[in-house]
Amino acid sequence: MKLVFRLAFLLALTVPAVAFAAEPQVGVEQKLRRGLYTETDLGAYFDFASVASYDGTSVLTSSNAQAYLQLSLGYDITDSFSVALQFGLGASSGVCLATVAADGTCNGQVSATGKGSADSALPDNFSNSFYQLALSYRISLIDRVAFVPGIELGYQQLSPPPFLDDNGNGKGGGFMVGADLSIEYATHMDHFFVGLDVEPRFLIGPNLTSIAIFPRVKYTF
Repeated sequence: MKLVFRLAFLLALTVPAVAFAAEPQVGVEQKLRRGLYTETDLGAYFDFASVASYDGTSVLTSSNAQAYLQLSLGYDITDSFSVALQFGLGASSGVCLATVAADGTCNGQVSATGKGSADSALPDNFSNSFYQLALSYRISLIDRVAFVPGIELGYQQLSPPPFLDDNGNGKGGGFMVGADLSIEYATHMDHFFVGLDVEPRFLIGPNLTSIAIFPRVKYTF
């Protein structure tokens, strides 16, 4: 009988140890989540263009920095490769898309192809809406930190139209290509990633270049 009690006592000691072994211990590195995710990004936006000066040379002009908002819905196909649909919204303020006078002022807004005249009443303040597909690849740097380069393809809408087409009508958009250079950190808060992104884009046709800079906040389900 004593032997039975001793065996029962030893069993009582070993069962909790086996149970605890099946559970994650404190200090065990959590597995990073991959799969469906959303992003909400808020930062700064500006654009620039190369225009003709009064003496026939080219001058690089830029807009004032404005707010930028981007929303994303994506999916991590693998631990490294991701795809996303994105909507971005940024404002252009005070960008010269015409000729630059000797005193540095802008001689009205004309089209990128030279159509129109210096008297064209086209805006130098307009909004930019981006509808784009983004592909990205994650490169691990150190623990929980990754470099995430990517490419973007989509349509950029400008309102009101700041350019004229070859027929003299307002041109308010076109296809764009872009890139995304990001540093991403997987926080110790489950689901959440943060980072910093720089997104240069090029609007084909009007040849307008833009850059968005924003912190990234990503939630993976």
